[in-house]
Amino acid sequence: MLGISIVIILCFLIASAWLHYLRKIDLFEKERMFYVVVTFILGAVFPFVIYPLHRYVFDPLHIVENGHYLHDFLFYTFGVGAIEETIKFIPAVIALVFMKRAINEPIDFIKYTLVSSLGFAFVENIEYSLSYGINVLISRSILAVPAHMFFSALFVYGIVLYKYQRARFRAWVIPLFILASFVAHGFYDFSLNIENGVFGILLTVLYFFILMSLFVTILNNCLNNSPFFNPKLVIDTDSLRNQVALFYLVLIVGVVAAKTYFTSESAAARLFLSFLTTRLFILTILVARLCRFKLIHQRWNRLRLEFPFTIRPVLGPNRGRLFPYMIVIRGEGFNEVYINAFFHEHFTLAPLGKSRGFLEKPTPAFIESKFHLKDDETFFVVKLTVNEHQQQYAHYLLKAKTTGITRNTRDEPIAALLAMDSISTVADKRANSAKFRFLEWVVLEKK
Repeated sequence: MLGISIVIILCFLIASAWLHYLRKIDLFEKERMFYVVVTFILGAVFPFVIYPLHRYVFDPLHIVENGHYLHDFLFYTFGVGAIEETIKFIPAVIALVFMKRAINEPIDFIKYTLVSSLGFAFVENIEYSLSYGINVLISRSILAVPAHMFFSALFVYGIVLYKYQRARFRAWVIPLFILASFVAHGFYDFSLNIENGVFGILLTVLYFFILMSLFVTILNNCLNNSPFFNPKLVIDTDSLRNQVALFYLVLIVGVVAAKTYFTSESAAARLFLSFLTTRLFILTILVARLCRFKLIHQRWNRLRLEFPFTIRPVLGPNRGRLFPYMIVIRGEGFNEVYINAFFHEHFTLAPLGKSRGFLEKPTPAFIESKFHLKDDETFFVVKLTVNEHQQQYAHYLLKAKTTGITRNTRDEPIAALLAMDSISTVADKRANSAKFRFLEWVVLEKK
């Protein structure tokens, strides 16, 4: 009884990590917790439909994998993927019918489907733990549970495109993405189960990385096109990453502790070593990439089949050392939350250095607008008070410092103050920071 209780707690911890993640990225119009809980419960109940289906349909007809690649791929696609993805979508349909007023932006279609998939994965994790041992939870929390979310996001993304991009997409986009989710799920299970040892594992991981990139692009597009979009709101990348990582730290410690209690210290040590050598890298990429967003109003980014990271040569003084290449995770690595807090706010703009520069003293300022130019570089139009008594103002640009030291000791952001020659330059989407004359480094100080 104790073992079952621990399994349930750990499985719920996995679900909680991603439920918390979904709540944090739902920036503009958060859902009522009651709706989320109901959808999760429904998602946990509907998997039990699969058992009689297999017992009374699949088993009598001998619909199982048989070792032939094409047959097994089709089995995992339509005998597993199609059934599971459809079942995971049913609670989202119920939410759409009975909670119609709650689903009022693109991210809601994705979120309720993902919440249902987390309920499904919660039950599946319990079943796998009781069948194969508690140690499977580490692997499933890193691969299987996120993969369930990836497949579900693909399933419903066609509906999002049809509803919010109807000028570009016709109704055919809905079944296209539903079929894509079946195939994505089927190929994942197929690659995981083929008898090719290391090759099968490597294929699964590489494929998982590609799905990860598609997933984060879908989420980003949905947030970009919310009717409640507010440029002042951005995702706190650092905080979100640390919170998800903390969930996983607690989970791994819990699984290792349970393994120690129920088996032995040596078995727990082997489990932890296996995590460090085969799962830690995947988890690091997963948490880092899924917490990076670039919010640009009404932007629809293309879905690209790419890895969530690039490998680049090490440049500068460290070149030629032990590791000549470094892994760079895709996405916006800079946390805009600090400078964005000053958007549409009155504050003081102060010179960074003590020597007299362009700004001779701290100056009252107000950020009027935010825009993106070439390579999605973010700029802010700031209005500086030239003469407060005569109400004279001048407009300049601010660009956050994104490398090296980016904030002072009071966590106030450092930015480049740039001269803006004309408004037409700002309207030129091909322009970048090189088009604007650098004046000096400044600090945005709270009043």
